[in-house]
Amino acid sequence: MMAMRSGESYAQARRQMLNDSWNGLPANLRTENQLIGRQELGCGAMVGILPRWDFSCTACYLGTGPNRTKPASMGEAKRQLFALRDYLGPGGILQLTDGEVT
Repeated sequence: MMAMRSGESYAQARRQMLNDSWNGLPANLRTENQLIGRQELGCGAMVGILPRWDFSCTACYLGTGPNRTKPASMGEAKRQLFALRDYLGPGGILQLTDGEVT
C-alpha cells in the first residue's frame, strides 16, 4: 500500500514514487526505453515461500532438488516479508514466487 500524505491523491503519491525511482537510477540507465521510474517502480525482491512442485507442468526445467528443500515456517516467512517491507519502504514491490500447493 502506498503511503500518502494528507490531502494527496493516489495519482500524486504514485507520481512522486515514480520520480523517486527514476532519480535513483544511475544516469546511464535513464534512457528513452527505461520503464522503471516512468511506468513501473521495479521489483525490489523475489521471495520463495513454498518450494514444492508436482512436476505436472510441461514447461518445468527443475529437477528433484526443490522438493528436498524445507518450506519456510509461517513465522519465518512473516519475518522475511516484514524485513523486506522495512527495507523497500512504502510502495516497495516484491514478487512472491515458488512452487504450488499440491
